[in-house]
Amino acid sequence: MTPDDKYFESSEFKSKLEYYEQCIEAGHSPFMDPDDLTDIADYYNYTWEPEKAEEAIELAMELHPGATMPLVFKVRESMMFGQYKEAEEYISQIENKDDPEVCYVKAELLIAQGKLDEADIFLEQNYQRQDIDSQQDFIIDAAMIWDDFQHYDRAISWTMRLDPRHLDVEALELIARIHFGLKHYDESIKIYESIIDKKPFSMQTWYALASAQLMNDNLEDAEKSIDFALAIKPDNQESMLLKGNILSRMEKFDKAIDTYERYQKIAPNDMMTYINLATCYYATDNINKAREMALKALKAIDYHDKDVALQACEQLVLLDLEQNNVEEANKWVEMAEQISEYAEEPLMLKAHILLYQRRLQEALNMFQDAIELSPNKRDVIMRMLASLFDNGYRKLGIIATRYYCNMDNVTEEDLENMTPEELIAYIKQNLETKW
Repeated sequence: MTPDDKYFESSEFKSKLEYYEQCIEAGHSPFMDPDDLTDIADYYNYTWEPEKAEEAIELAMELHPGATMPLVFKVRESMMFGQYKEAEEYISQIENKDDPEVCYVKAELLIAQGKLDEADIFLEQNYQRQDIDSQQDFIIDAAMIWDDFQHYDRAISWTMRLDPRHLDVEALELIARIHFGLKHYDESIKIYESIIDKKPFSMQTWYALASAQLMNDNLEDAEKSIDFALAIKPDNQESMLLKGNILSRMEKFDKAIDTYERYQKIAPNDMMTYINLATCYYATDNINKAREMALKALKAIDYHDKDVALQACEQLVLLDLEQNNVEEANKWVEMAEQISEYAEEPLMLKAHILLYQRRLQEALNMFQDAIELSPNKRDVIMRMLASLFDNGYRKLGIIATRYYCNMDNVTEEDLENMTPEELIAYIKQNLETKW
């Protein structure tokens, strides 16, 4: 949940929203300032009601032509669809060009167009124009922009300018998020724990801490943290989903299934839940139930969610191979070819089937083709190594691990003695550094 989302839950915002909706229902124009109307449009976007959001922002622009925040909203909306000239036109309509929001949205537009250095120079020039009292706030805002666009290296360089003696909770939360983005999970955890000391009943902070602990493989701590978040707000969707993911990682599959099913009742359109359930049922040897969930996940294609549909195809390949049904497994590969925009996805599934059939050289050639085609070579290599171990090619898998992974932290004897699960965990960690 972002800081804006917290505002949506406040009594102040709820009263404004109630007034707005009563006026609209009665056919009257609400007497509201442009910032409040923009907040309402943001809220409707947050609740997946784009038509209502557009109605609110159009009303704001009609009642307050030239006002900053409604036009900033339209700029960001245009950027989302790659309509950069239209975004520039909305910026030109803003009357108060000295409003800091104009500076920020101009920087965002540059970043959206891939002009990263130009954006950084633009922010630096505007930072130099700030008086001393405003510089701390400007640094935070600049870092937030880079964080929003997931350029965490640039975001952290801005936060380094902050005066550590005057870091409020908002600044600490930002720094923790950036460290999380940089995969500095230990540092992120440390900061979130310090925030909890200041606000122990913040569901959002417990959730963020649990996320960092999960990514750092502190699974027992993550489970405790997410339980605190759920104790504060029992029906929170994000917390419930994260608890299911934590329990699944801990291999507490029965509990994970219960949690995912509770989550599904409050988020029935999240097709990824069926993938999670299929994985858990597969792990508990309930093949029929796993197949049922994977088939339901295929409906994601109706929601234009190709990623989930592809994962469903992968699950069904594994399930059919589990029952020695190669012909059916290949049918799911054919479906993956129709769905996927990337050639490497069906290639990896084909290669896995070839390994299952003991057609080793054909499989390795196909994996090599997938590696060459993929922009994310680390993921393909990871899946190739996992497939080798899954199909009983342990010796070859270890040789490939030695080739692809950094061996500085483990001896060859240690590698030979690892369980398959330990090997996969080692590969995942060490491929991060080499690739």
